[in-house]
Amino acid sequence: MNPYKLLHISPKATAQEVVHASALALRENTSSAHDIAEARKQLMNPATRRVLDFIYTVDLEPLLYKQL
Repeated sequence: MNPYKLLHISPKATAQEVVHASALALRENTSSAHDIAEARKQLMNPATRRVLDFIYTVDLEPLLYKQL
């Protein structure tokens, strides 16, 4: 699960933007509350966020589903 996509934020989002996006996602019921809480928890932890920034720097999903 890509927390940036789940919360519809960029990797440059501030902590305040993460909290706001989490609240908005909960209000709009775009995903399960558990997934939203997990995404917020991951992005609020500086060490975990660095790992996520490294993993999700390049979006490979379009390449994975591209038909040959």
